[in-house]
Amino acid sequence: MNKVTPEQLLAEVDDVLRSMPTAYAFTSGNPEIYAWAGRASAVAHEWDAVKATIKFDPAISKLNSKLQPYIAQDISQALTFLHQVRHDLCMRT
Repeated sequence: MNKVTPEQLLAEVDDVLRSMPTAYAFTSGNPEIYAWAGRASAVAHEWDAVKATIKFDPAISKLNSKLQPYIAQDISQALTFLHQVRHDLCMRT
């Protein structure tokens, strides 16, 4: 398997952030959330699998099981992690 370069990973995380579904999509069971969550998880794990498992995966898992009033915290946690990935990659490239 080919190693993903930091530049490629930065492009991926930028696109993941741009294409994030709305909070309503997460609460309505819209199928696009599963594709987005899978792609976001792949990016997070490529950057740092241990950190992604500890910080990103729990937030994504909870997004699928909560009602809208409680979803903001999990969205915030997932977005914060993705922005951490982005800024780390920006500093390294």
